[in-house]
Amino acid sequence: MDRDKNAFFDGLYRRQSPGMFRYARYILNDEHLADVAVQETALAAWKKIDDFLACSDPDSLIFGYLKKIIKSIENERHKMKRFFVSFDDEYTDKISINDEMSVELQFGGIVSDDELSLLKQVYVDGYSYEELAEKLGITKSAVGLRVMRSKEKLRKYMNKL
Repeated sequence: MDRDKNAFFDGLYRRQSPGMFRYARYILNDEHLADVAVQETALAAWKKIDDFLACSDPDSLIFGYLKKIIKSIENERHKMKRFFVSFDDEYTDKISINDEMSVELQFGGIVSDDELSLLKQVYVDGYSYEELAEKLGITKSAVGLRVMRSKEKLRKYMNKL
């Protein structure tokens, strides 16, 4: 039975991966992210291979999986861009917002690891000041002050560019 699953999946992947890649590249406008989307789709499909075997139209089903993966990638891109835009619109033209670039690579060394972690939790992960205050065991105003100071360090750095 495993041979049948492997053969079925191999055929489905070989048949659909070129079209999935083209579609993902068109939607995401990035070859690397398109490749990631196709690979993530293949992994998700393999994990649900029995659903694909039972499906009357596995080609459509795998594209449905791809669309969900693409949406997830777009949401992550949106979070990352929100971080930069909320940082300050004035500075975003000085930073190259590259979807493959991590926040750590962009801002590591400018602010401390703790400050960077705090900013990511607020602007990327969407934590509220109240949630962070409880998590860190400090007051909400202390969180706000730390965020403000960290952003100020980033602003000073960006002004030097």
